[in-house]
Amino acid sequence: VCVCGGGEVSPQRVYVLRPLALRAYAAPPSRLAARGALGLGVAPRAHQNGARVWPQGIARAGRRIVSLACEGNDSRTPENARRASDTWYTAPVWRFTFYGRFHVLTGMETLWKNRDWMNRLRHSRTGVLSHAASISPSGEHLVFALRREGVATTRLFAPEHGLWGAAQDMEGVEHQFDEIVQSEVTSLYGHDVDSLKPREAMLSGLDAVVIDVQDVGARYYTFAYTALFLAQAALERGIDVYVIDRPNPVNGTTLEGNLIDRGFESFVGVRSGMTRHGMTLCELIRMWCVQDGTPNLESLHLCWMEGYDRRSYFDETGVLWTMPSPNMPTLETAVVYPGMCLLEGTNLSEGRGTTRPFEIFGAPWVDANAAHRGVEALCLPGVVFRPVDFKPMFQKHAGQVCHGLQMYVTDRRRFRSVLTGIAVLSVMSALHAEFSWRSETYEFVRDILAIDLLFGNDTVRKQIEGQENPYRIVEGFDAQTESWRGLRREFLYYGEGE
Repeated sequence: VCVCGGGEVSPQRVYVLRPLALRAYAAPPSRLAARGALGLGVAPRAHQNGARVWPQGIARAGRRIVSLACEGNDSRTPENARRASDTWYTAPVWRFTFYGRFHVLTGMETLWKNRDWMNRLRHSRTGVLSHAASISPSGEHLVFALRREGVATTRLFAPEHGLWGAAQDMEGVEHQFDEIVQSEVTSLYGHDVDSLKPREAMLSGLDAVVIDVQDVGARYYTFAYTALFLAQAALERGIDVYVIDRPNPVNGTTLEGNLIDRGFESFVGVRSGMTRHGMTLCELIRMWCVQDGTPNLESLHLCWMEGYDRRSYFDETGVLWTMPSPNMPTLETAVVYPGMCLLEGTNLSEGRGTTRPFEIFGAPWVDANAAHRGVEALCLPGVVFRPVDFKPMFQKHAGQVCHGLQMYVTDRRRFRSVLTGIAVLSVMSALHAEFSWRSETYEFVRDILAIDLLFGNDTVRKQIEGQENPYRIVEGFDAQTESWRGLRREFLYYGEGE
């Protein structure tokens, strides 16, 4: 508990606290962790200002001291104070800078807390859909955590990219024995469209299914559809389904893009929704199951988060970021992904095969300086660009030096990824005769261009080809945005957050 001169403490900001007339009391480590209290990093023992802390408790509660600075003449240093465990130090006035984030409990943690659910799982033959990001705050993978809790993980399922994210995008994964979990893993992303849904035999003998996949807030990301297919197949057979919720990395309030037109559905758009949909996995699964009239909904158990604010980005939740797929290495990647994934539908490299996928893009024939002038002239909000050369190690233009741009998001609250993606496509297509739309099979679809599947229509492509202003194109999405906002409202467990 902190009393800071009457000031209000928010978990969403970084604070500089000066203990001048500040008195702070910190509980023992276990109590502090349980309450999720925001503590102070270091404290004097008998200092005239009376500031006190419990360093170990703060560490266990997930608080991280960013910096410490001394504002007096005492010889003791922040390093000495930082090493303190249960010893109090006398010091002059200190300045503490905190990375003030309250820890969000993911659905994995709330599942553990629900004794009834856990007891049922311990007496069930359980299937588990998970991937590399299905981890606890300590880094323990869901499969190992369930086994430790006495749950029989009878069958393991994996989405696109496989259990550990080793396979690249659109790379079929075989059913195979996994050395890490020492079990057979059933792939729900194989070599044809039929492999995307579980077959009857895959669910045979199961009493329950636990689903834990990290979505990234974009309609193209396939994990949510794999979760939906498995959940609905299990519910139709009367199998209990537990869906673990995790934060939407790019916040759950900002909406971007457009809805899907009939006839343009694919595995990058199984259900119509905004490109940047502003929902969590559990909210999506609940909405889709209700809309579809899925039977046995009383057997759908949604493991909601605790302490989640849908306005938060992932790095404001205290949850560990783990690459959910091989080309989603960082939160910065996820922020640009809803718009820059559109480059998959072209002959431009979207940066796969580099260390900055979706942030670096280009081709051997790109005029980088002209492209830079073009995108900068559009004054896109919250982002800047620079010309760059790069060499992808795999996929498009592998082993060739590509000329292009690197983007830097300078203000993610103002940044609009879909607008930026459309602007990049507009500039690149207008400047380069070599530019073309991808014509190869895309997510098992042969007769529709990849770019049209990504947009969910052929209208936007034609607008780009007609050199329509990117801002005007995006303005045309306003009515669809409001339609989606109203449609999703009743399914928002965490409120609208606006």
